[in-house]
Amino acid sequence: MSTMRKMGWMSLLLVAAMAVGCTRDFNLTFRNLTRNPVDVALDGPARSEDVGTIGPAREMRFELKIKENYLPEPWTIQAGKLTRKFTFTKDTPTELWINIQEESIVGPLGKDDVVKESTKKSGSVKVIENQPVLKGDKPVMPPEGGGKTTEKGTIIKQEPVIE
Repeated sequence: MSTMRKMGWMSLLLVAAMAVGCTRDFNLTFRNLTRNPVDVALDGPARSEDVGTIGPAREMRFELKIKENYLPEPWTIQAGKLTRKFTFTKDTPTELWINIQEESIVGPLGKDDVVKESTKKSGSVKVIENQPVLKGDKPVMPPEGGGKTTEKGTIIKQEPVIE
């Protein structure tokens, strides 16, 4: 009878564990790489989590618990005016890093993920007239009536420079 009683208790514990479900703990490290404090929040399908305000050049750790039977589960990071959507899956590492930059959120990143830095560059074309050509191709003026004229000037033929 004691064996039956033990099996009954074990069955009851197993049913209780299945009803509660196992949770997966995700340890998130938010890095504020901006010059200003940023308010950070997480929005999931059933709840929202307020991470807090992260000062400039600071980081904050946050633990998020998700029941495994809810995975995959979509979430959104809100950092100031920026948002980034991502999905937690059963394969998602439990240690993740999120970089908050001036114009974007990068991550979540695992410990072995590599971020290639990219920079947006903007520029303008500056026309300098009456400057000698030192190297490269020497411009040759088109014959009278030749060449193509646009609103910015005449397009001319280029020939190699003979030194």
